[in-house]
Amino acid sequence: MNTQTMTCDECRDELARMAGWVKQPEYRDSVTGYLYPNRWCRDGRSNPDGDPYPPTLDGAAGALPETAIVKSSAVCHHCSQQLGGSFPMLGSRCSCGTTPQALTWYRDLPQCGRSRMWGAVAGNVLIAAVPDTGNPITDLYRLALCCVIAGEKTT
Repeated sequence: MNTQTMTCDECRDELARMAGWVKQPEYRDSVTGYLYPNRWCRDGRSNPDGDPYPPTLDGAAGALPETAIVKSSAVCHHCSQQLGGSFPMLGSRCSCGTTPQALTWYRDLPQCGRSRMWGAVAGNVLIAAVPDTGNPITDLYRLALCCVIAGEKTT
């Protein structure tokens, strides 16, 4: 799966599947003849709002995880101070890096000298980045999918 080339609908569908939603196929009731459209269901109940991730900016922002667990290979200044100011043992991990940190997303400005990208950071660690294609809804859904995939790989 190449998240950089996925359409908005493909990203939304993949995020819904990863969150436990199942898309029920369209079917016709044999008794009433009523045609039931495709709908998303989770835990035996259908979603009353239709799509769990609507194709809007609010839907895309809501698809981004709120936190990310950052695993650090080095011990930060805060944790080394908690160890009495001494140097940590070789191979020890930072305990700050195992707690969830708030995830924030942003878009680089062209004045920064970098190419336009959407990115998500937890603390000062870049979790994921996708190019700015000019379609913010698709870009944010791609970023959300990259963040969810990155979160699965760290657990």
